[in-house]
Amino acid sequence: IMVFINAKNNLEAASLYNVNEMERIGSTNDINVVVEMARMNGQQGDSNLDGNWTGSRRFLVVKDNDRNRITSPILSSAAVVDMGDYRRVVDFMNWAKAAYPARRYALFIWNHGSGWMDPRTQQKGISFDDETGNYIRTAQVGRILQEAGNVDILEFDACLMQMMEVAYEVKDYAQVIVGSEETVPGVGFPYGLFLGELKKNPGMSTEETSALMVEAFKVFYDAIKQSAQLSAIRSSKLSGLANLVRDFAVLAREVNDTNALAAARARVIRYDCIGQASDPNMTISFYGDLSQYVGLVSSNITSTHARVPALKAKIAEIQSYIEQELLIAN
Repeated sequence: IMVFINAKNNLEAASLYNVNEMERIGSTNDINVVVEMARMNGQQGDSNLDGNWTGSRRFLVVKDNDRNRITSPILSSAAVVDMGDYRRVVDFMNWAKAAYPARRYALFIWNHGSGWMDPRTQQKGISFDDETGNYIRTAQVGRILQEAGNVDILEFDACLMQMMEVAYEVKDYAQVIVGSEETVPGVGFPYGLFLGELKKNPGMSTEETSALMVEAFKVFYDAIKQSAQLSAIRSSKLSGLANLVRDFAVLAREVNDTNALAAARARVIRYDCIGQASDPNMTISFYGDLSQYVGLVSSNITSTHARVPALKAKIAEIQSYIEQELLIAN
């Protein structure tokens, strides 16, 4: 399990909490947990916990009972590093795979995420480094896995990354993709809970492991009574989904029921990308759920066009495909 933690931003305190959670379980004879973590000083939310060190450190996570301090051995360090450069993740993965070879690999990318669009540049991104101003474009996530090798599970411990456009970039290099199409609460993924259960059954399949990730996430946020969303999807099914969406678009243009399309756009569940303080009713967020959107199109069609039955059938096919083929756990 390789966890790339870019804490050079306002999530620094959460990063320290997450690594300490990993240390509740630690690595075992069956599971190696390796982390690259980077910090800086002077940013919003700067934390002086755990010695206030800066730069990058790589750890093999070892079990301890200290919930406030990272005691795992530091295997390498760098005073200056750009965590927004995708090549840093490639270097980390190459190092981890050489030092701790395994039958299966999971890569966690930990930071802020912005889904399919970064409003500043119209780019997609993750792993924003406040010190360098750089970030990893989503197309570059695909390059990470091209250059460092495939993984069995790719997990985005970041907001707004479980989207068709994002997943399509990495579909050929990860068997399963785990992430949230909504914002992820500040404390992120429950590493201790997940690793504790995985330790009991390290031989579970890749899909079973991804389902455990989703279940641990649900159990954790249910316990603290905070809403959150996570899913695991089969990458092999993304090309099929793309074909179905293409067919939907062709049929929707033919039918041209603009009132149905507008109603679906107005009513679809929105996912928060600008902050609910600015958009309390979630009316101007860019992101909506694909399955619900096409369902709303179907239920609002009033056109008598000859292709309406074909369009409704395609919508039903998309929803069934997402539920029965694409999703492992949600």
